[in-house]
Amino acid sequence: MDGVVRVIPDGRNRKRVSLDFSAEAPDFPDSCEKEVYSIAREAAGSNLILETNELNRWSEKNADKFMSIPEKIESAGFGWLADRRYMEGLTRCSEAGKAEARRVIEFRNFLKDFTLSRERGAEEVALWKEYLVYAQLFGIADKVAKQFRKLYPEQFGQLADECGLNDWMLYYFIINNNRVTQEAFVRATATKAEAAGMGGHTSFGGGGGFSGGGFGGGSR
Repeated sequence: MDGVVRVIPDGRNRKRVSLDFSAEAPDFPDSCEKEVYSIAREAAGSNLILETNELNRWSEKNADKFMSIPEKIESAGFGWLADRRYMEGLTRCSEAGKAEARRVIEFRNFLKDFTLSRERGAEEVALWKEYLVYAQLFGIADKVAKQFRKLYPEQFGQLADECGLNDWMLYYFIINNNRVTQEAFVRATATKAEAAGMGGHTSFGGGGGFSGGGFGGGSR
């Protein structure tokens, strides 16, 4: 959305996209975001176009650096929560933290309900691009994108144009990225649970749990 990375069609397969890192890198205020960007840009190679399987090949050669990212993000997240007094230690929410958690759940429910009605003002519809980013984090971007494309085809087409894609390509990209991130989250959670002696079982209720941490050629 900021133009730091561009999503471009893969000329060899219309069901795939690549990421263009040729724009000048900004001064990232978030260290984790900066590191993820740096890894993806390095994996893109000399042409600065991250194509299919390039990140996989890079991560195989730089496994330690690649696998350290989730722990760094988790640590930064706990720091963010602690700074705002949302946590009491590492396992308990404070009252302020519980209130914030309820708002997160309410916002997720709002996103699911938002797409079910045409009775929305122009200002709300204009925010849907921002909402789609959060929907991806909640693991429901596929459902939100499907409804937005159906109810607001003009706005969906406008976003596709901004990304340099047609509306079908953008829709497929969102659906595929949502699937990849959910699968990555399930694998990572199962691995962590198995390491902790919990049997490695993970489940999602209602088809849309929290999701994140996957690298499927996608970007905000």
